[in-house]
Amino acid sequence: MTSPKFVVLNSTKPSLPLSRCAVLVRHCLVSLSILTLVSCSLFDEEHSKDRTVPTLADLPQFDQSALGKKPVVTPNALHTSISKY
Repeated sequence: MTSPKFVVLNSTKPSLPLSRCAVLVRHCLVSLSILTLVSCSLFDEEHSKDRTVPTLADLPQFDQSALGKKPVVTPNALHTSISKY
């Protein structure tokens, strides 16, 4: 089995500088991205003020009498119900 061969790039050459137009386009894209993110967060916050989201505290108190009488569970009844399975 042979070991993998790796290609090492020569990094002594300086990268080509970007043209003035390319730098301007890059800055515009970054600025637009930031503005879009900021405007989305402002838009979401504005809508959340208009409508209120109900919470658990807004629910009515639970009425225990709706459940009825609690069943009495004996060990024999429990054993019978488990042994069915």
